[in-house]
Parts: sequence; C-alpha cells; structure tokens
Amino acid sequence: MSQALAKALMAFVSAMLVRLIQKSNQGFTGWDSLNEINLINRMKDKVDAVSDRYVDMIMINPEIEKKDLVDIANFAMMLWNRHDRKH
Repeated sequence: MSQALAKALMAFVSAMLVRLIQKSNQGFTGWDSLNEINLINRMKDKVDAVSDRYVDMIMINPEIEKKDLVDIANFAMMLWNRHDRKH
C-alpha cells in the first residue's frame, strides 16, 4: 500500500470516528440494533442526496459534502458489522 493511500485511509477512518462520536453525543443510538432495511434506506437517502447536489456542494461548501460521504461510509460499516456477526 502506498503512503498516500494509507494516509487517506487513516484520515477517512478518523473522520468516521469523529462523526460517530458527534452523532452519539447528539443522542443517536441503536447503530447495532436498527434493522438492515432501515440502515439501507438511510444510506440510500444519503447517496441520493449527495448525487443530486454533489457538483454544487463541492464548490460551495465541501465540508457538508464530506460529512454526508462519511455518513454513507458509517452506514456501510454498520451493515458490514451486522453481516459479519451473522456468519
């Protein structure tokens, strides 16, 4: 793995952790108890929102877009974790 890829990965993982802590501090819970359909729908809603406004948002306020991308990754992690526990 290249150093640049490792650095990007570590920055992204850090952003995921910070976002999860923020959401936890806001009272969001149940990441490991929501049903899969709910998680998939929430992730899909974020993906749709990002795809609808990506070009505009990246030019105007890239931090909002980054937050949404991190949310998508966190939903994927939750689903990945759920799948891993079943096997």
